[in-house]
Amino acid sequence: MANEWFEFKQFRIEQDKAAFKVGTDGCLLAAWLDIEHAERALDIGTGTGVIAMMMAQRTTANVDALEIDLDSAEQAQQNVQSGPWARRMRVIHTSVQDFEPDRARYDHVVCNPPYFKSSTLSGDDRKDQARHETALTLEALFHHAKRLASDSAKFSMVLPVERWKEALEASQGEGWVLRRSLRIRPTVQKEANRILATWSTTPNELEEKEAVLYDEKRVYTPYFQSLLSPFYLHMD
Repeated sequence: MANEWFEFKQFRIEQDKAAFKVGTDGCLLAAWLDIEHAERALDIGTGTGVIAMMMAQRTTANVDALEIDLDSAEQAQQNVQSGPWARRMRVIHTSVQDFEPDRARYDHVVCNPPYFKSSTLSGDDRKDQARHETALTLEALFHHAKRLASDSAKFSMVLPVERWKEALEASQGEGWVLRRSLRIRPTVQKEANRILATWSTTPNELEEKEAVLYDEKRVYTPYFQSLLSPFYLHMD
């Protein structure tokens, strides 16, 4: 996914100026989360805008997308304006720490966070900010998601397995209750390396699952094909 653009079935993402390109993690998160009944949704750190646009495709919600990097925010705005849901989408150039909503709070908050914590920085400030925990910690993310959430809200994110315990502790500290999780194994021979998760502000029955992403031919397994087929070209 390293091209200057990425073509989906219902929209196109330009990404030559964005610090954080279209990636599998974000697409899986947006395709998996249960957002169909949302009325207002928020994407924190939208990058190209791909998660926000996938959410807009899946629901009739008004979708706001925050982006701290100016070039990325401008490109996300370009993508939103050229897409079919521009009337109910906004891209806002700001950090989540500084964001104060001018409308009702959100009933689903989503983030593909900058989750690398101990890795060596690249020296590119824009890329490091997008991928590494330099400006937004997990604790701060859960805090601000709660601050911006409605009383019955959900909060969804994707994380590497090695940050899972830390995420659970941070979520509990802010009063979030784990509602759904999906552990993703790259292949049947490998252990899970990513987790998709949804928290709620109210207690609910917990759903925990595990799934394999690719088969032996490096093709998406039927479960993930079913998730991604509404979005990806040549996948029906």
